Amino acid sequence: SDSTGDNCTERNVLFFTGGYDTNQDSVTLPTDDTVGRAIFMVDAETGDLLWSAGNGASHDENLTAMKNSFPSDVTIADLNANGYIDALFAVDIAGRMWRMDFNHSPQSVSDFYAGGGVIAELGSSNTSLTSETRRFYNKPNVTFFSPTGSQAFLAIGIGSGYRASPLNTDVDDRFY
Repeated sequence: SDSTGDNCTERNVLFFTGGYDTNQDSVTLPTDDTVGRAIFMVDAETGDLLWSAGNGASHDENLTAMKNSFPSDVTIADLNANGYIDALFAVDIAGRMWRMDFNHSPQSVSDFYAGGGVIAELGSSNTSLTSETRRFYNKPNVTFFSPTGSQAFLAIGIGSGYRASPLNTDVDDRFY
């Protein structure tokens, strides 16, 4: 967080996801998971949990749309180049792309703000087509563009693939 306020503490933090649900190794149609449906922020020195987003009341951000596991890392972004993380991007196994934004204004720990949600749904909600069961195992690649004379924007790239069965030809994988 920003260290300019009286109630702020500058910390080194780690972000990580809940991990992979091996349930996905054997399913042929899109299905929800019970394991790994969360994103965490911990103090890098003490290991204390500072913030989490997930599907359940035990998380700071209870997001009921977080129905699938997160097998990959998150991508963090300092969008205003002030040295502090402003946003993170993550994709769950089913292709829901998540963005979380962080507030760095002077505040107490109890007023810490982070929030966000789904910004794209790249997987399929069609529960009857095996060819639509795309899985996402890698973190999104995020690039900031600020062209002269034009509005700045982010470009996000991600590809699907079935790691548990890499030779599978039933699924129509894609790059977005």
